[in-house]
Amino acid sequence: NAQLEGLTGYRADEVVNKMTCAELLRTPQCHTPHCTIKQAMKYRKPLAGLRRSVLDREGRRIPVALHASMITDANQNVIGGFEAIRDITSVVEADEKIRMITELAQQGILMADEHRRVIFANSKMGEIFEQHRDELIGRGVKELLPAQHLAIIDDLMLQLDQRHPQQMLTCCTILPAKTSVQEYRAFETCIIASRVGRS
Repeated sequence: NAQLEGLTGYRADEVVNKMTCAELLRTPQCHTPHCTIKQAMKYRKPLAGLRRSVLDREGRRIPVALHASMITDANQNVIGGFEAIRDITSVVEADEKIRMITELAQQGILMADEHRRVIFANSKMGEIFEQHRDELIGRGVKELLPAQHLAIIDDLMLQLDQRHPQQMLTCCTILPAKTSVQEYRAFETCIIASRVGRS
């Protein structure tokens, strides 16, 4: 369609019945088991929101979100695949700006979702917990924060309404890592609960 023409730089008449998906998109996953259309057809399950990058006609790398599904006949036999592609350049650029700002901060920054799982941590927070920041992602806050913090978080989540974030400033200690030689350290901590979308 016109959107894919704009994304890739190829006209539909150059592509339809002339090029394969791999020749058009040139993702790193093409010709591998991680190809989204192949996965959707093999496992008979749609895939949504996978982040990939495609190369346009000029060889420029464009970040995209891919959605893939299978196509079946009347007998439910898989006869093909369908892929929808959305340019997410602006999202990736915004993510990178946020990452740069938080990495410059002198404060440790940690973000958790509504299930109390860490979804973001900057390098300073990694230093505080004496771990690489990537090791914090996906962990439960119960594993990381003292009981005082957990009680505040639970209270803020209960008070949260759709119009205003709830926040509380507190000072408490965080236990050093088990392998650490450091003593207990005290941190002034700002905890904010905020609604983002429906979460």
